[in-house]
Amino acid sequence: MNKGLYNRFWRWHFYAALFITPLLLTLTLSGIGYLFYPNVENKAYDDYFFGKSAHTEKLTIDEGIEKAKGQFKGYSVSKVIVLKDPYNTRLTMDDRNGDEKYVFLDDNYQIVGSQNAKYTFSNVMRNFHSSLFVGGTVVNYLVELAACWAIFLLFSGVYMAFKGKAWKKKQNASHHQKNKKWHALVGTIITLPMIIIIFTGLTLNLILHKI
Repeated sequence: MNKGLYNRFWRWHFYAALFITPLLLTLTLSGIGYLFYPNVENKAYDDYFFGKSAHTEKLTIDEGIEKAKGQFKGYSVSKVIVLKDPYNTRLTMDDRNGDEKYVFLDDNYQIVGSQNAKYTFSNVMRNFHSSLFVGGTVVNYLVELAACWAIFLLFSGVYMAFKGKAWKKKQNASHHQKNKKWHALVGTIITLPMIIIIFTGLTLNLILHKI
């Protein structure tokens, strides 16, 4: 084994881990939060999703939309989402400044309430995950760069595990050698799933920033 090449890989493997670990933890936790956002929002926004208006007069959906336009002056309806029972209908409304709000209509198409879309749990998690709340080209490139370094981290780790024979059983192995063995084993096992997650995540990130 070429010791010089191995040492260079080890050095850059360490730098890659040092650089991406904080960002990777952030993306992982926000990704998990976004994954489970329906469960969180069903509890947190119970009144909006399932509540009823004090007004019981039956309206058509078009009348409900017009009533929402009248109540929220300066906003226009850009999207109507009719969810399955027992969920209420949700209108997405935008103004000229780009502000967005969600307005909920019950089964009589009466207004139940409204939310600032920017601060809903799902959108907070999504924005945190995709742009760290900051957004812009620099942050997007930083996230993509971290993904590239993560790929290098995985492949360099697998390379060193094979070249360094990290899994080889050693007599009277030290604590350090045991940790190295487990590190190599776990890293190799998660390499393929992580590669899939990284590439699908990058693709989704690109799509989201084009919407």
